[in-house]
Amino acid sequence: MLAAGLALVIGMTTNQLISARWFHPRPFMAGIGHTLMFHAPENSFPSDHATLFWTLGFGLIASGSWRAWGWCFVIMGLVVASARVYLGLHFPFDMAGSLVISLSAAGLAGSVRPVVGRRLLPRAEAFYELLLERLRLPPALFPRRSD
Repeated sequence: MLAAGLALVIGMTTNQLISARWFHPRPFMAGIGHTLMFHAPENSFPSDHATLFWTLGFGLIASGSWRAWGWCFVIMGLVVASARVYLGLHFPFDMAGSLVISLSAAGLAGSVRPVVGRRLLPRAEAFYELLLERLRLPPALFPRRSD
């Protein structure tokens, strides 16, 4: 899960960096097609919605954890991407860019999985245990290592 979360951070940060450097109008801003849903006139490339779903999905698949859920997110990403193009909010090119970003971010996160598991996971588990203890959450609902 930590590797998939890392993929998500990488993917969404990449989106923001690209959006800050390169402006691409949405279809309705260029007078193309019909817009079926209101949206603020802002940058179109890449799609944050598609990147979110695909990066999470590919991140889960690449990290080797919860692969079935990963494929569910990838399929939901296809639905979201198709809907946003149909609604006139994005070009297909925007979705292709999101797909490339998502695959790259997931691949990068998957490649650092051993390091994440060795260094970050023990710290995350210790934080989880401390949080459960401090919040006095019931062990029946929130399992602990010692149980």
